[in-house]
Amino acid sequence: MSKYRESGMPSEDIWEGYYEPEVILRQLKVDKRVDTFVDVGCGYGTFLLPASRLVSGTAIGIDIDRGMVESCRKKAIRDGHNNIIAIQGDISDDSTTSILKSYSGSIDYISLFNILHCENPASLLKVTHSLLNSDGMIGVIH
Repeated sequence: MSKYRESGMPSEDIWEGYYEPEVILRQLKVDKRVDTFVDVGCGYGTFLLPASRLVSGTAIGIDIDRGMVESCRKKAIRDGHNNIIAIQGDISDDSTTSILKSYSGSIDYISLFNILHCENPASLLKVTHSLLNSDGMIGVIH
């Protein structure tokens, strides 16, 4: 399976100006009915941090960039988000998916926001779908 390349994101201040994350998340049905939320390619935490306030359980962010993951962890601590788990890894890698499989049955929402630029989007959708519980949803913004 292909590794998912970095997208060459703009600086955080520019990126943050593109979206109203909480509005978007609510429109995409991220709310207290979601127990475990997974943000693939969490980047600066633009959607991960607000999602952690909206869901009833855990918000998990995954990114291939160690700096992005550390930034998310620091923001979570700073802002008192004690339900965030930030994982440095590649969703196409078995070691990353095995971590997520430990949440088997509880993952009911996976966000694929600005990540379908990957080399093999069909494979990404297949992997993420396999991690969802039977009523789970995948939210996509591209």
